[in-house]
Amino acid sequence: MLPSEQRKNQQPGAMEVLWLSRILAGGLLISLALALVSYFQRHTWQQLAIGGPLLLALACIIRATRIQHHDTESSGFWLILAVIVAYSGTELFFQGITLASILSGALFIVLIGGLTMPRQWSGWVGLTGIFALALVLINKLQPFPRYNITYTSSGYLILLITAGMALGMLLRAARLSREVTILKRTVAELQQVGGLLQHRLRELTLLQAVAVAGSEAGSEEELLERTARLIGEALHVDNFGVLLLDSAAGVLRLHTLYRLGTKIERRVTIPLGQGLTGATALDGQARRVSDITQEPGYAEINSQTRSELCVPIKIGEKIIGVLNVESDRVNAFTAADERLLVTLAGQLAPAIEQLRNVREVRREAQYLTMINKIGRRLTAILTLDALLPEIGRSLAEALQLYNVEIALIKNERLVFHAGYGGYVDGALEPGYTLELGQGITGKAAITGETVFVPDVQACPDYIPTEQLPDVRSELAVPLQAHGETIGVLDVKSDRVNGIQAQEIAILETLAAQVAVAIQNARLFHTTRETAQRLSILHWASQEITRAGLDMERLYVAIHRATARLMPSEAFVIGLLDEQRQEINLPYLIDHSGRMKPRRISRDQGLSGHVIATGKSLRIADMEQVEDIDVIYFGDPEHMRSILAVPLRLGNRVLGVLSAQSYQPHAYTQNDQNMLELLAAHAAIVLENARLFADERERNAELQAIRQASLHVTSTLKLKLVLQVIMEHTLELVKATDAHIFLYDGERLRFGAARWAGEARHKPFAAPREDGITYLAARTGQRVVVPDIETNLLFAGTSWKGAIAALPLCIGEQVMGVMNIVFDDPHHFDENELRALELLADQAAVAIRNAELFEAAQRQLQELSLLHAVSTAGAAVTDEDVLITQATDLIGEALYPDSFGMLLLNDITGVLDFHPSYRTSTGKFSPVSIPLGQGVIGQVALTGQPRRIADTSQEPDYLSLTGQMRSELCVPLQVGGECIGVLNAESRQLNAFTDNDERLLVTLAGQLATAIGKARLLAEAQERAQELAAALEQLKRLSRSKNEFFQNISHELGTPLSVIRLQAELMEDGAMGPLQPQQEKAVGSIARRSRMLSTMIKDLNIFLMMATKQLRPQPVDLVSLVKELLIDFQVQSAAAGLTLLSEVTPASVEIFADPVNVARVVDNLLGNALKFTPAGGTITLRLRKDADWAELQVSDTGIGIPADKLPYIFERGYRVATNTSSQYNGRGLGLALVKELVEAQGGEISVHSVVGEGSTFCVSFPLLKEG
Repeated sequence: MLPSEQRKNQQPGAMEVLWLSRILAGGLLISLALALVSYFQRHTWQQLAIGGPLLLALACIIRATRIQHHDTESSGFWLILAVIVAYSGTELFFQGITLASILSGALFIVLIGGLTMPRQWSGWVGLTGIFALALVLINKLQPFPRYNITYTSSGYLILLITAGMALGMLLRAARLSREVTILKRTVAELQQVGGLLQHRLRELTLLQAVAVAGSEAGSEEELLERTARLIGEALHVDNFGVLLLDSAAGVLRLHTLYRLGTKIERRVTIPLGQGLTGATALDGQARRVSDITQEPGYAEINSQTRSELCVPIKIGEKIIGVLNVESDRVNAFTAADERLLVTLAGQLAPAIEQLRNVREVRREAQYLTMINKIGRRLTAILTLDALLPEIGRSLAEALQLYNVEIALIKNERLVFHAGYGGYVDGALEPGYTLELGQGITGKAAITGETVFVPDVQACPDYIPTEQLPDVRSELAVPLQAHGETIGVLDVKSDRVNGIQAQEIAILETLAAQVAVAIQNARLFHTTRETAQRLSILHWASQEITRAGLDMERLYVAIHRATARLMPSEAFVIGLLDEQRQEINLPYLIDHSGRMKPRRISRDQGLSGHVIATGKSLRIADMEQVEDIDVIYFGDPEHMRSILAVPLRLGNRVLGVLSAQSYQPHAYTQNDQNMLELLAAHAAIVLENARLFADERERNAELQAIRQASLHVTSTLKLKLVLQVIMEHTLELVKATDAHIFLYDGERLRFGAARWAGEARHKPFAAPREDGITYLAARTGQRVVVPDIETNLLFAGTSWKGAIAALPLCIGEQVMGVMNIVFDDPHHFDENELRALELLADQAAVAIRNAELFEAAQRQLQELSLLHAVSTAGAAVTDEDVLITQATDLIGEALYPDSFGMLLLNDITGVLDFHPSYRTSTGKFSPVSIPLGQGVIGQVALTGQPRRIADTSQEPDYLSLTGQMRSELCVPLQVGGECIGVLNAESRQLNAFTDNDERLLVTLAGQLATAIGKARLLAEAQERAQELAAALEQLKRLSRSKNEFFQNISHELGTPLSVIRLQAELMEDGAMGPLQPQQEKAVGSIARRSRMLSTMIKDLNIFLMMATKQLRPQPVDLVSLVKELLIDFQVQSAAAGLTLLSEVTPASVEIFADPVNVARVVDNLLGNALKFTPAGGTITLRLRKDADWAELQVSDTGIGIPADKLPYIFERGYRVATNTSSQYNGRGLGLALVKELVEAQGGEISVHSVVGEGSTFCVSFPLLKEG
């Protein structure tokens, strides 16, 4: 571009600045030249000084001209600055400040500012005011000297130039104003044309982009997504979207790509005719609403919308949807926008229709491919569990269905096996059942015809479910194979009429393939199951064979094999016992586990029915059966399905196998066949095992009898023999309990008993005179009762079970009776009874041998007793001790129930019980018996022994305890004079024999002689007692002395306590402040008072020990020590010491005075605290062994020299060391400890090393039981 063209294109403001700059520059140059001429003419320095401001102003003008032409404001600033500098300088130096100079300068500023900065008028007007104010202030202050110079031609010239410049500027400004107006109008027209062109360009660009999107989009979804973005970016609307018409439902469905291409999750539908969009879709007319608040038919979706534009998407007269744009502004859309959207809708409609046609073609191809693919996939899957879910998933994904479910008919019900899609919690719970004819699915199953419901909400047969909340239409297609309906294929849509006719035809085609696939899978399953069952049957045969002849292992093996073949939540093995006419149920198991074996009658329950008929029994549902007697056991939840087959061996029925399930219809004919095969093999093995068990039982019986014979002959102690017989008897017959009663020809007495795995020392119940035990003893014949409840011998009793009473005989003599008892009824077979009788015969012989041995032992015991009593009489000189020892010896050996001596009182003439008299009842109140009264008084009076077989029949018998049944009494005679009697009593009738009387008479003679000697010795000892009396007098004097000291200590203790209390109160400041000297005195009084109190306390302890005033009782040493440790924890912590406890046992009981034991521990711990420096450790240990409790107190203190250890327990002794003065003491603590310990039967010792510490060890005897 040429320079002239560049100048033409420059802005008007820039041209004016350039002209102004030239005018100002010319005027300033002329003024400068005139000033120089005047200088050379007059040589006036003031005129020369004008050159400086003029040159500065010239520089500002040059600067303004060099600024870029478009920056007129900057140029104007420099021009105004030039005017200020030039005029202020020239006027100031020429003539000072005048009104003319102020007005001329302000005029220049206004002219230049208005031309160069029209938009910044506030700035240059303010600058004009500042200029005028500055000149006035300068004139007022007169900072420069005033020269009285007359104007020259230069002044007039400047004024003339100024006026000319002002006039030129005004003319130029008027012309420029007209040019600017013309230019602005031209620019506005050009801008309007450019806007139209740009708008048209955007429309064409948008139309072209939508056309491209229609040709490139591969799906309707992609087309709508791209269109939404393009329109949203081009029109800059606030909301935009596409609503597609659902002709079947008569509604517009809001596409998910709404709101400028952003996906929304909600499903919005608008009925035809409702709102602007519904009306547009109904009549096909575009609608533009400037303000929706004034539109009564507007259906609000977005609350912020203020204006809306809707145009139909249609092909010819066929409407397929609506384009809708919304804005938050009122009157946001124009007619041009409407034309554009109509054009876009016209382009979009055929594109959508074409894509839908393509989609239909593709869908048909996909359907064919899908049918082929699904068919191939279904034929490849042969397991029903994998096949059904795969069918549901494949159909749902291929046909884009909301939900697909498959239900198969079983037992007249539809059972849902698989489902896919739509579930709230993500999956179908298999096993849900439905009656045939119920609901849409049940209707299809029972009619065998396809049922389609376009709108389930209008169908009364529809059964809604919370798992599928969005179902709107449903299709149920029956699955048929060979003309039989085997199930239903049920599909659901979340749209009304959401399943098209073509899809229905495809699903019917697929249903046939699905039915064939299901049948194939079932056939495969049946074939494989049969093979598996045969394999399991083979395995079961091997397992049963490997179990050998062990019945228990066989039961388990049969159960395991059955469980692998079929459901067996409960299982029963029943074996027929023909001898007892019972069914033995040794193996019973259900959910609760294995139960105790039981027996039932052979005609009871299902087992009895199967054994009686010899035929298998299969019950599909027990709730439907009423004509069979059922015995329930175990779990309270009853079985629903039962399969029972007989155990056959040839023509014999040995028992029954029964598999049971809690589910109805659990067993099939195939299950029955398999269980019958298993039962045939099991019957052979069980019979062999039974025969083997019988043979083994016989051998065991013989072995048990042999072992019992060896054991009973290995000992001659009667009690041990009886216990051995009990053990072997219970091992032989597995009874509940066994008793042996010994028989003397008249009475039975307890021998031994055993039950619950333990020997018993008394019978469960005493034999009744008319009972089974006495019957066997008196007749010598066994008595067998298989069921106690049905036997007359037990009428009126609460006993249950079975019992056998076997006499123990040697020849014709009955030695006793052995009772064998069972808790339940028990059939005693001959083999069992024969074995028991053999054992009873051996037991009788063993009892006879034991009794003979006991007789010999008794004789030996009698001789030993005579020797012991004789020895006691020779060795013991005290009459009471002699009688006590003799009573204990004789009573323990011969008469444990009641035995003792009564001595004749020479003064009163009555018999008094000696304190050593023994009775096992514990209820004995000794009384005096006059001579001649009762059996005892008569024996003492006559001197003749008496033996009472039954005290209840003896009128002279005096009962002492009320529980004795027989009595033996013999006199004690010295020199023909009776001094007392020996009396023995027993709880048993006729307990004493001639041998007992003879032995007791002999013992009475020995005791009488010994008592006579003791009495002579007692007379000699009386004189010794007189001497002892004198000694006692001395002891009394000593006690008086002790009492005196006690009184003194008491009398001193009370006032001393008062003094100590007052002193401590004063010392603590409770009675007011003290002077320093008073504090020392009061402290000394308090310390001395405490020391005296301690001395009096120790003195009292020594006096108490001297007077034997200890109060021993059982003491738990552990509790006492722990309490003391709590008290010393604070003191040890205050002293900077560590107090440790090593108390090992949980409880240690001793017999001692608890106060004094506490005092011992207190003194030892106090010494340890006193003699252990800070930072040390004190350890208290407590241990015990069999007889002693040991208490140790160890410290890490100063220690005790070895040569001082023998004296530390002496009263008043103190160890003298270099540090003795640091520790106060009286030397009584350890002496007191030693005496307290020894006074209570204990011992004390010490181990110490100087500088390492000391250990004091105290031992107390443990409290013995009893």
